[in-house]
Amino acid sequence: MPSPLRAFLVASVVILSIGCSAPEVAPREQEPIRSIEYELFPTTRQLEPHDFAALTELAADGTLRFESMPPKLEELAVGDVLLSGISPKTPAGLLRLVLAIEADDSGGLVLRTAAAPLQLAFKKLHARVSDLAAPFADGTTFTPAVSSAVSVQSFGLGGDLGDRQDYQIVVFDGDDNLRTKNDQVVIDAGLGGGFEFDLSIDVDWGAVERLPQVVSECVTSIANIVEGELPTCSIEELMPELKLSLEVNPYLDAEVKISGAASVGFSESFDVGTIVLPPITLGPLVFLPSADIVATIEGSASARFSADAHAN
Repeated sequence: MPSPLRAFLVASVVILSIGCSAPEVAPREQEPIRSIEYELFPTTRQLEPHDFAALTELAADGTLRFESMPPKLEELAVGDVLLSGISPKTPAGLLRLVLAIEADDSGGLVLRTAAAPLQLAFKKLHARVSDLAAPFADGTTFTPAVSSAVSVQSFGLGGDLGDRQDYQIVVFDGDDNLRTKNDQVVIDAGLGGGFEFDLSIDVDWGAVERLPQVVSECVTSIANIVEGELPTCSIEELMPELKLSLEVNPYLDAEVKISGAASVGFSESFDVGTIVLPPITLGPLVFLPSADIVATIEGSASARFSADAHAN
């Protein structure tokens, strides 16, 4: 016999680790906004695609290997910042603090780097980007969460809110064996729509022309981590405030069918997976937005059950 059952399947927008819920709105009709004004410190090296011609490796830990010395890096020093937009060899752009410089006998160059705060690279920065994003469009990359039994069934185009994507998610399995179906709770979901966002970033050091000596010394202390020494300062306390404003308005559509059988109560909240959206470029800056799909289901049943739901 049927029993109380609740299921939720939502897409929560994640840009710079900020999320929000979905109001019942349709996408706006206005032109995208792209605006940027900036001034770099002398210690920031803004690189162009041709500067990476000798780059042979861009490792996940931030190590850059060049088979020869790029002319723009000949006087590079520890504490300098590397800044680059998207290029064939830097598909996610580059904003890295140089921690160590190693040259080899063959003329190659190895740089140990770490993620750099915007305030170390920019003396002044005023940027704004406002646009629409479609996480369920054909061609986007979906990565299931490790803890989820998820299969992307197909892409379906069209609909009032844009492209759609279908999922099948096993949220409860009584014997932890996916091959036995009679003790499972399964969600079949179709998600569509997208979100509109408005992001602005402001950095301003005022009349400062160069990084203050106390900041440079702190950066050098941080660079000593490579040698196993702990930093003696907090770089965040020495830099001006980074002002960030982010508004996100999702317009999402979900069709959910839940079915299965369970002889005990269950409650489960988990990440289904992440959809990586195309990068957003703004001058030398690169933003990497993504949409996290989260599902929550709870209830109990002593026999097979089925329920449908639709929500905007």
